[in-house]
Amino acid sequence: MKIDAYGISDVGLVRTNNEDSFCFDAGIKIFILADGMGGHNAGEVASAKAVEIVFSHFSEAKRDKKGYESKKKKDMQKDLQFVENLLSLSIIDANMAVYLESISNNEVSGMGTTLEVLSFYYGKYYIGHIGDSRIYLLRDKNLTQITEDHSVVNILMSQHLLSKDDARHHPYSHILTNALGVQAEVSLDILSDDYYDGDIFLLCSDGLSDMLSDDSIQTILKRDDISLTKKGELLVDAAKYSSGIDNITLILVEIIEK
Repeated sequence: MKIDAYGISDVGLVRTNNEDSFCFDAGIKIFILADGMGGHNAGEVASAKAVEIVFSHFSEAKRDKKGYESKKKKDMQKDLQFVENLLSLSIIDANMAVYLESISNNEVSGMGTTLEVLSFYYGKYYIGHIGDSRIYLLRDKNLTQITEDHSVVNILMSQHLLSKDDARHHPYSHILTNALGVQAEVSLDILSDDYYDGDIFLLCSDGLSDMLSDDSIQTILKRDDISLTKKGELLVDAAKYSSGIDNITLILVEIIEK
């Protein structure tokens, strides 16, 4: 499997600090993005801690899969694939770490974060998802949102009380129904499916998805005349041109050869 990947984070045009965090390692096929929330620097603390902990789990598992399985055996669910257990355990660990920091340190009280994790394992992609950051898939030049926002407006949309266009500018658009680190226990979506040559995955914070329509994102991603890096830069520029009122963070992952 060959992968091309690019990541970028921009503070935007309005905010003075960046509460988003991301990291990836194409060698061990792990891509992580988080959008923090909370007063002062609490959001960036939450997102950075979540990304660091999830990445450490995947790094450890890559170095010594049998050792990791042995250490986590009692916590692993028998009906899940190894990578699904890895996603679940790493995110649960990250949630507890952020939550304990939040309740023990008044300076970051109430902090939390969204979290997107993408990995690949034996011909399939696997996703761990919490919050309203998103993962999209461009396949055959068609863009699909894989994750489902954990938000009030998404519930309203599912009940046909709100259109997708109206949801982007609704006053409740940033009220989450699920986030990492705000409670001792967290629920998460774990998704998986086959991937194919030419697939492009986009992980992004709402600083991108709130600023650009799906059609606008698709138009940039499907261009054949520019590199993956240039596509990422154009997406950030377009979000800033739209208004840039939030931090903008994205990771692009292209499958070159399955």
